Amino acid sequence: MVVSKTLMSESQFQNFNHLKIHSQYSICEGAIKIDDLKDFSKLNKIKSLGLCDTTNLCGALEFAEKISKVGSQPIIGTQINFKYGDTTGLLPLFALDEEGYKRIIKLSSFSFLDNDELSQPHLNFDDLSQINDNFKSTLLEDKIILIHVLVIAPIVEEIIFRGYMYRILKSRIPIIFAMIISSTIFSLIHYNVLSYILLFVLSIFLTYIYERNGSIICPIIIHSLFNLMMSGLIIYGN
Repeated sequence: MVVSKTLMSESQFQNFNHLKIHSQYSICEGAIKIDDLKDFSKLNKIKSLGLCDTTNLCGALEFAEKISKVGSQPIIGTQINFKYGDTTGLLPLFALDEEGYKRIIKLSSFSFLDNDELSQPHLNFDDLSQINDNFKSTLLEDKIILIHVLVIAPIVEEIIFRGYMYRILKSRIPIIFAMIISSTIFSLIHYNVLSYILLFVLSIFLTYIYERNGSIICPIIIHSLFNLMMSGLIIYGN
């Protein structure tokens, strides 16, 4: 009976998610160094660990990098003082994904910035629902922008510049001049001097594809893929 309890205890120990660890970044609350946590996790084959320092995320990056290298899942979190009526208490918050991590960063920053110099860093409980509503609005805006960039803009622009303008021009002037004029106008309407040459070359290529295939479908698809690639470069570049 004693042996079975020991085995069960070891199994539970390895599967248990330690979510409320205070590192050396929790002043007067924790003294555990992240290097020691890393060695402990490796030695005991800990599956996951959750960092939950009080009112800061100073150790989040170091924790995530070092814990993940030994095969454990780092869980980033912090605990922030929330005020509800006349009561103030610590509430642990954990990030489930990248967006959750960004929201925790905002909440942690606001807890310092939105208070006077004498008060302990805290937030009102209503701030949780407010940032959630703002997050939902941002997601909706991002989806609308994405639909416009990848679907609406390529269809409308290809219909105007290849399906209408280029077709009218080439019926009155040589094809090469029709390609140059329509591509020049296409490039100029985007109001970006730096990308003018790139957009001009893209337009020439799209016009060539349209002239060769006689269909506007291929230019629309290529245009959409180009927008997707540029959006990715802008997002990851920032």
